[in-house]
Amino acid sequence: MDTLRGNFADRADMIDEAQGWPVTIRVPGDPDRTAAELFLRDTSLSTSGSYEKFFWAEGSIYSHIMDPRTGYPARGTASVSVLASRTMDSEAWAKPYFVNGRTWTAAHMAPTHRVFYCEDVKPPACAWVK
Repeated sequence: MDTLRGNFADRADMIDEAQGWPVTIRVPGDPDRTAAELFLRDTSLSTSGSYEKFFWAEGSIYSHIMDPRTGYPARGTASVSVLASRTMDSEAWAKPYFVNGRTWTAAHMAPTHRVFYCEDVKPPACAWVK
């Protein structure tokens, strides 16, 4: 699998590889560059990002993801990918991790989640949250 948008839940009965589905997470805004590679087996991956869905206003780019605390677009994050055992969990947590940022994510991340976080800087700074 090369490009996924939104959610992907692994189905073990569809996998040929013993490791699971190979998945590539792209660098936000650069579909030709790889940010991370992983395998999904009995796990779910959900991604929230601002680099494909956004809007322009008064010469600036804004995310389509709103920060409910301010009512304005969330800032500072380009993308967040969440690995969890259930799709409901990976999808439910992708937006809070995106809106609240890397520091909040590190402090509040569920111990069963893995989170790949890309900051909205040029070029995007991407890494697994520890």
